[in-house]
Amino acid sequence: MEPINIPRVSTVGKPYKHSMHKSTQGTKKRKIWKWIFISLLAFFLIGCTWAMIWINRNVYQKLPDLSELKNISFSQSTIITDRNGVELYRLFDENREYVPYEKINKHMIDGIVAVEDQRYWEHNGLDTVGIFRAAINNVLHPGKLQGASTIPQQFIKNLLLSSEKKIERKLKEMILTKRLDAVITDEIKK
Repeated sequence: MEPINIPRVSTVGKPYKHSMHKSTQGTKKRKIWKWIFISLLAFFLIGCTWAMIWINRNVYQKLPDLSELKNISFSQSTIITDRNGVELYRLFDENREYVPYEKINKHMIDGIVAVEDQRYWEHNGLDTVGIFRAAINNVLHPGKLQGASTIPQQFIKNLLLSSEKKIERKLKEMILTKRLDAVITDEIKK
């Protein structure tokens, strides 16, 4: 018997009909994903631009000047004395008396810091650890809201801003707190 001679067919350089379909299909998918990515990027950039314009109009342009802090006088008690200087009465809406920082007892300062802002000596006005902790807690436990305001933030809110619960007020508070930290005396921030 003679061996069967099978003709050899070369496939080198000849694309398969099926593989040509796959490559055009892959190109279409890449184009669709590229279009989706570019669209999302455009929406993101438009959103960031809008947010920056909104913050500039509603926050930065309406900030009070911190240089006013040096000129603020707090209401204090009116003291009525007799002709010898002996105190007879105090008239007040809120009983306040100015005390210079160096005359405040160290234990009083430590107590306020322990209750109001435990990381006061570690942060620069804004407690990012506290902000993230409060944000996570508020998402996980919506009924038990936590705050993360530091002593400087509370000072800014009570002295220069209102207590309204709006994003503009909170952003103003954060910006002014950072500015306050830049001008706060070495006497307080050791």
